[in-house]
Amino acid sequence: MQNCTIFLKHRFNQGLQSDIYFWRDNKKNEIDCIVDKVEPIAIEIKSGKTFTQDFLKMRKYWQNISAIENNDFSLVYGGEGSFSFQGTNIYSWKDLNTLFTILENQINNN
Repeated sequence: MQNCTIFLKHRFNQGLQSDIYFWRDNKKNEIDCIVDKVEPIAIEIKSGKTFTQDFLKMRKYWQNISAIENNDFSLVYGGEGSFSFQGTNIYSWKDLNTLFTILENQINNN
């Protein structure tokens, strides 16, 4: 839940709903932030400074359980630089404002 608080604080500071949740199933698979909209948006947060493909493990799980064809999944990590990798937007923690702006646009369009 702690990883989700930065997104909740941002939403509260903007006077917006707190429609962001931590999610865990009974097998202890978890996604750090789910933005609850018509088509949920998943955000995984990793503290590592070097991106590895292992960071995307939950993306595959999310795609399987969400049953949404073009589900939205983003990753925030502790390193430098933001980029796209295999269809996933990867954001440096330094680029959180960019992610916030993108999320607000997606949320407002649903």
